[in-house]
Amino acid sequence: MSPALGTLASRTALLRWKLVYDGGKWLFEHGRRFWGNLSQDERSDLGRLIKASKGRRTNLSDPEYERLKLLVKRGFTGSG
Repeated sequence: MSPALGTLASRTALLRWKLVYDGGKWLFEHGRRFWGNLSQDERSDLGRLIKASKGRRTNLSDPEYERLKLLVKRGFTGSG
């Protein structure tokens, strides 16, 4: 892989993480109208994962990251 493609891939991954993290953080802090889309346990998980990440993807394991993505999607759309 050329250095340019490697950089593009890492930037794409970073952008995906940023969207998931910022969406989850907003949902947890301000998304009261979306709360009905998540159960109490899911809301707790969302808060725990946002806090555990400390804004960094590398602070979450792969299963935790996948769970966070699922919760953010479900929180905004009502389906997952």
